[in-house]
Amino acid sequence: MMPVITLLTAVHPPCATLSLANMTREAQQEEWLGRIRDVQGAIATVSVFQITLGFTGSSN
Repeated sequence: MMPVITLLTAVHPPCATLSLANMTREAQQEEWLGRIRDVQGAIATVSVFQITLGFTGSSN
């Protein structure tokens, strides 16, 4: 989960700093979807890395 936490804190501004009241519904949704896509990509990347380590036995 560290890649996900690092990604969200380094790439995206905190939600508290966003002016959600001034954003349209579509802009709010795009902000949310962008974050979710980044999380999904980070989890997929880490999963492939873990699978590779598992198959090669490099984790011992």
